[in-house]
Amino acid sequence: HYRWLEAQSLAGVWRSARVIGYYRPLTFTVWKVMRAVLGWYRPGPLHAVNVLLHGANALLVMALLWRRGGVGDRLVGWTAGLLFLLFPFSYQAVAWVGSLSHILATTLTLGALLAHQRGRRAPALVLAGLAPFAHETGVLVAPLLVLLLLTGTERRDLLGALRESAPYWALSAVGLAVWLAVPKDVGQSWVLNLESRWQNAAYLSQGLAFPVAPLARTVLGATSRLNDLGAIALIVAPAVALWAVLLVSAGQGRLAALALGWYGVAAFPAWLVLGFYYVVDGPRLMYGGSVGAALFWAAA
Repeated sequence: HYRWLEAQSLAGVWRSARVIGYYRPLTFTVWKVMRAVLGWYRPGPLHAVNVLLHGANALLVMALLWRRGGVGDRLVGWTAGLLFLLFPFSYQAVAWVGSLSHILATTLTLGALLAHQRGRRAPALVLAGLAPFAHETGVLVAPLLVLLLLTGTERRDLLGALRESAPYWALSAVGLAVWLAVPKDVGQSWVLNLESRWQNAAYLSQGLAFPVAPLARTVLGATSRLNDLGAIALIVAPAVALWAVLLVSAGQGRLAALALGWYGVAAFPAWLVLGFYYVVDGPRLMYGGSVGAALFWAAA
């Protein structure tokens, strides 16, 4: 990242992503500004940005749930924020300074949703407009807002949620259009590769079921009939289904729907378009979805 940045102007990172392939100009702008201020890419401050934003994201998760106004939401918010902070698969996103884009996009997404909740539409739209330029998954602000509205304590129908979120869909469309238009080398996509879709699903499901996912190792050691992904599926599918049923029976169906929906929406782009050769080395891809994963286990 930094070798590429040395050959780019500040305007250049917004015009092209050739060679590097990643069009994340807002993230690159942060690094360019730090480079100019500090005189070089100094490890301490670069790591500090990741760690501080990760902490801020945990606070945003708490605040987002507190604003729902449901019974027990303050306790759920504290618990979800703590689980988000300690989410085990975040070790890569937080520790690798090159993964700032995942953290920054999550900050902007959570900030936009919280600002919308509080009726501050102008800041919400600014944050939502910036999110796709931190990381391409920033376009998910709109569907996540719809999900938040549909699962909130104030009952809304789908048409009303879509109407309220219309400006965010427009911003997502603009972000996607710019991403598609900017020159870049993105490599080969694997949309029609069904094997990669199964592999990605099994791998990414570990993030949703992180408290029980390690049991797959025990299953794998007990039989030779399953590979690692099969063992993961055998543990994750029934555990998630059972936990969801228990949450619904305990009157937490809306929170369960929000949690599962959030993780699904956040993981969908990586699941759909990336080859397993990339995903299998990318626990950082679960960072945005970890909001839903944390909520799923905090809802009880």
